[in-house]
Amino acid sequence: DAMTTERVYHPPRSTFDTSKELMTQAFRNQLDIRIVIRFINYLLDLSPGQKVVLNTGEIAEVILVNKSEPTRPLVQVGDRFFNLQQTRDVWIDGLITG
Repeated sequence: DAMTTERVYHPPRSTFDTSKELMTQAFRNQLDIRIVIRFINYLLDLSPGQKVVLNTGEIAEVILVNKSEPTRPLVQVGDRFFNLQQTRDVWIDGLITG
């Protein structure tokens, strides 16, 4: 809640940005990685077919969720596929709902 809510000292952060920060802390052994991954899977609830917005501004469709890094799935943009686990300069900025 503290990360996603607007504060005097920082603007609110997206769910994906917050998830990345939690993963970073888990990889630094500051948090239990097993709990963080379960929490992120619950929080994001990404599934194949979900539409997302990438940091490039493009709309993508989730094809396959990586269990070890749920914020970086395999996505499709038009006829191109991006494995976000390997393409580190592209990431999900948000979900498209509705």
